[in-house]
Amino acid sequence: MAPLGGVLRHARARESQRLDRRALVPKRVHGDGRWHAQAAGQGRDSPRDRQGGRRHRNTPAGRAAASSWPAGIGAITLFVEDIDSPKRFYREVFGLPVVFADDDSAVFSFGNTIVNLLKAKAAGELIEPAAVAGREAGTRAQFTIEVDDVDATCVELAKRGVELLNGPMDRPWGIRTASFRDPGGHIWEIAR
Repeated sequence: MAPLGGVLRHARARESQRLDRRALVPKRVHGDGRWHAQAAGQGRDSPRDRQGGRRHRNTPAGRAAASSWPAGIGAITLFVEDIDSPKRFYREVFGLPVVFADDDSAVFSFGNTIVNLLKAKAAGELIEPAAVAGREAGTRAQFTIEVDDVDATCVELAKRGVELLNGPMDRPWGIRTASFRDPGGHIWEIAR
């Protein structure tokens, strides 16, 4: 199935000229066998680290300021009960290829952000001493994707078997949105 193509687009596409365009690529880091996003040019022995980080544009000429914050979110790990249904959903609904998969995880690339679907039973080691909550605990996050046309995207989502939770609707703060849930219980919003 073809991706949502021109309907879905990266949320920061309009700002691409102003952003640091470092590509995020999945790499095995920390020796744990799992894939994590790491920006090109970053890491323990990168030239960026040895040179003291990025220069901020807004600092007076000649003064270097090290940035302790990254340019964006490199990876989001979503905990799921089983891997097959969410993996199929992300391939078929978002039209994304699997970047990496094993028995416990499936990784997809949303522009410069890696989305890692990880079985809840394998997630404990990542967040200890915190506990992994089950779906019955309720929703505590929503992920928003900018689209060119919310209504057209809703039609395409319906063709792909997605049931909307709400929308499309105009919000009081000036945007049009619709929301749906993935098989892992995570809420996704499309917005314009």
